[in-house]
Amino acid sequence: MKKLLIIVVYFIFQCNSLHAEEIYYACVNKMVEDRGTTKAFNVGEKFGFQYFKLDTKKSKITIHEQMGEEKPSKIGSKKVEFVGMDSVEFKIDKSEGSSKMIDTFRINSLNSFKEQDGSGFSFTATYYIKHESTFYDYDYEGNSCVGPLKDGILLKGKNIGNVTSAIFSPDFGCNVAIGMIDIEKAPPGTKVEVETQIGLRNARVRSKFWL
Repeated sequence: MKKLLIIVVYFIFQCNSLHAEEIYYACVNKMVEDRGTTKAFNVGEKFGFQYFKLDTKKSKITIHEQMGEEKPSKIGSKKVEFVGMDSVEFKIDKSEGSSKMIDTFRINSLNSFKEQDGSGFSFTATYYIKHESTFYDYDYEGNSCVGPLKDGILLKGKNIGNVTSAIFSPDFGCNVAIGMIDIEKAPPGTKVEVETQIGLRNARVRSKFWL
């Protein structure tokens, strides 16, 4: 069911479709440096995959890894503001018994994490795990990253509605618009993106005018 909502659009010039973004990437891992007592892989060797889900609505990043033929396993999730940034860095810590694990990631985006694309994403990471006197400690990277594909076509954000009219507001110093949005997918306060003739523009859903 759709409901009429007011949208605050910061840089929109043409009206078109609205997208709530969940951005996905799959990356091939490549070893950079190994400092551990137990050597995991050779420098320059490609190993396994890293899967990233970037939820712009919740400002949350979830990462899974896959080694060989094993099923992907979850490394963890982290709340971090990333939209509009060129790169962000964060850590995911966890413990299992006497073992301590720390995963440090720095993810980069050529489009400032504003949209799903095919090749503008990369990352560098450090994996550290210590168990008694044995530890793994290595740096790796992923420069070969792609977004999700279906029939060879890159999947983008879901269409959740349309802008019906827009105009610049001198009172607020930004553009505002009225649109029809699926309220179940994008309740008031949700950050969305508006697809225009000059590219995607950031917006936020409002339930009413804020005068």
